[in-house]
Amino acid sequence: MTQAAFDYYQAHRESFLEGLKTFLRIPSISTLPEHKPDIQRAAEFVAGELRESGMKQVEIIAGTGNQNPLVYAEWLEAPGKPTLLIYGHYDVQPPDPLEEWVTPPFEPAVRNDNIYARGAVDDKGQVYLLLKAVEGFMKTEGKLPINVKLLLEGEEETGGENIEAYVAAHPDRLQADAALVCDTEMFAPELPTITTGLRGLIYTELEARGASHDLHSGMYGGAAPNPFQALVEIINGLKGPDGKIRIPGFYNRVKKPTRKELESWKNLPFNEKKFMRDEVGAKALVGEKGIPVLERLWARPTLEVHGLRGGFTGEGAKTTVRILASAPATVVSTESRWIAAAAEAMEQVFHKKTVYMRSGGSIPIVGLFQKHISIPSVMMGFGLPDDQLHAPNEKFHLPNFYRGIEAVARYFALLAK
Repeated sequence: MTQAAFDYYQAHRESFLEGLKTFLRIPSISTLPEHKPDIQRAAEFVAGELRESGMKQVEIIAGTGNQNPLVYAEWLEAPGKPTLLIYGHYDVQPPDPLEEWVTPPFEPAVRNDNIYARGAVDDKGQVYLLLKAVEGFMKTEGKLPINVKLLLEGEEETGGENIEAYVAAHPDRLQADAALVCDTEMFAPELPTITTGLRGLIYTELEARGASHDLHSGMYGGAAPNPFQALVEIINGLKGPDGKIRIPGFYNRVKKPTRKELESWKNLPFNEKKFMRDEVGAKALVGEKGIPVLERLWARPTLEVHGLRGGFTGEGAKTTVRILASAPATVVSTESRWIAAAAEAMEQVFHKKTVYMRSGGSIPIVGLFQKHISIPSVMMGFGLPDDQLHAPNEKFHLPNFYRGIEAVARYFALLAK
């Protein structure tokens, strides 16, 4: 990275922080229809930042029906250099319960080197550092060291219908060598981390119906079929006391992590008792016997029940299994040149060797990029495990915000070589 860009990042920290605060004040809650105007404002804010930085072809792409807009921009004037497709999302979760916030969720507050607001780390803070990394090169050199395409969405927290359709319909426009996603976290403070795998998910709902109408349990219990009892029995049979899933073929396509990954996970600063006490808040952990906790969380499939309801609900139903959401599992090799350059960039900034982890969660866009554009995703995250994303008092550690800007810029520079 050139000294001019580095000096720019150092000199503009105050204005970067003020810009981030402006972004965070927009209550772009995608799950609540009344915030549609705020969603539009957030999209326009991002588009304005991109135009100001010097990006080309900046466009707000409207969705169909009630879909939220995408924001697209590009700079493709580095012939012979790689092309990076950058992703992020500008929508946020609702802030409830409001009474648990120390300061209002959409009035950003700085305390102890952290900025507190809904969306601070998921994902507005990490989106904004991407924009500022681009800005530093454009303002000091008038160009980027590589080609960049940028695609931001406003529906990540509600299913991402618009971006799913757009990626499927425009693979040529989005074609790149790799994608950069800043929507993850570091394993521990001061420990640069790249996420190389996502467990993925299939989220389903099972509905069961017995008799044709509601029945009095005292008069018909013992003879009439009970759908709630049937659901309990089905669920109880899905997983054994040893933590193994009993569904035939469930483990057929599970791939073992590489030896290098397993060895690196053993060296992570992980304390099982502390994890159980502080993160899980339980007296014991469950799962497959003989498999380490991190491997169970990151590389083994699981089956979890998120809720049950029975009796009269005011809605008709029939026996059905519906898929509510899904995201494929993905793994990127730690030997990938795109991963190696990202690891080096983070090491240059944090002055520690980068570690690799996987995530038990899902980032649907990673699977979409893999499916429709056939490119790997580099997940450089700068959040921390205690950032409270989706919870009251969400925060982003400001030193990570500033270091994230520089790390992404160094990544650009390294890819150019």
